[in-house]
Amino acid sequence: GQVGDKGQIVKILNKKIKSEFIVEDTKKIANVIVHFGKVKTGNFKINQQVLASVDKKNRFAIMRAHSATHLLQAALRQVLGPHVKQQGSLVEPDRLRFDFTHFKAVNEEELQRIEEKVFEKILENISVDKKSMTLDKAKKIGALAFFGEKYDKSVRIISMGDYSKEFCGGTHLDSTAQVAFFKILSEGAIAKGIRRIEALTGELAYKNINEKLLVISDLGELLKSQASNIVKSTEKILEANKQLEKNMSQLKLDIIKNNINNLIAKAKEINGTKIIIDRLNDADLSVLRSTVDFIKQKVSSFVIILAGIKEENIFLLANLSQDLMNKNLNASNLIKEVSQLVGGSGGGRSDFAQGSGKFIEKLNEALDKGLNLIEEKLR
Repeated sequence: GQVGDKGQIVKILNKKIKSEFIVEDTKKIANVIVHFGKVKTGNFKINQQVLASVDKKNRFAIMRAHSATHLLQAALRQVLGPHVKQQGSLVEPDRLRFDFTHFKAVNEEELQRIEEKVFEKILENISVDKKSMTLDKAKKIGALAFFGEKYDKSVRIISMGDYSKEFCGGTHLDSTAQVAFFKILSEGAIAKGIRRIEALTGELAYKNINEKLLVISDLGELLKSQASNIVKSTEKILEANKQLEKNMSQLKLDIIKNNINNLIAKAKEINGTKIIIDRLNDADLSVLRSTVDFIKQKVSSFVIILAGIKEENIFLLANLSQDLMNKNLNASNLIKEVSQLVGGSGGGRSDFAQGSGKFIEKLNEALDKGLNLIEEKLR
């Protein structure tokens, strides 16, 4: 899973670069290392003598991620169990992705222990040994080999003390301490029984940690709180907001309750049935249901269509009194017709239904259509 090196190939004449080829990637194809890139200056011909150089910073960042991947696999097996087996990986400069077998999500406590195990081995400054040996000897020392790959009689083993021994042909550090930083970004499922961990090392891990520390610092300033008290301060604010929202909801319901008589008074009436259609601002379905309950306490025969608007969303509710069930009126059909006009959908029972929509500019037209449908059925 290790990405190819980057670098340059140059042609030098009289100690000056005459031609330069930028190497953007390298791949092994049929035992030949193929260099992919573009000519920046000059030109190249067959059999010319050139000087090739690897981008050392890029390669070292890849090595950090690769050696950390071996530490991660060992930590996973130690924390989760020996059933963990590599199913795939991607090793990039200071970034890694590791897929492994595991039957359930890795919880936060386990992730923390895994990260701590890796960092513990980084601090121990363990030598990273790279040795070639026979396949039989490699198996005897317990080196890990997955994917069901075919190996030559001579194989390369990467060892980090007794902690990790793996078959590997990639580039690696000389010491675990050179990984410097290690930070897990995410863990999740990619297939049944296969999980994926993504992590950062070295420079990218440092930047990630520093960015989070800056966010914590900024939050501390906003909350006028020490970093250690940010969680408690945030919890207090959230609790205060929750209470404020509760008070606002109650106030809103009180206002609606006080205006119920006006709402009923302006409603149309056909053959003793009140047709109550209205739109309420800053109201969701819970507010609409409470409004219907207030109306039902004062009116015995009714058809109600209410629309609530909150955060650019439309909430719709329709309710019929039981005496209208034999007049071909259906709350579910009413809501479907109204919802379609505002770009939404809805449904429910014949006496009670709800819906939603998003085209606020068409709401009045939709409510007028609801009124027309009701009048047709009642006349």
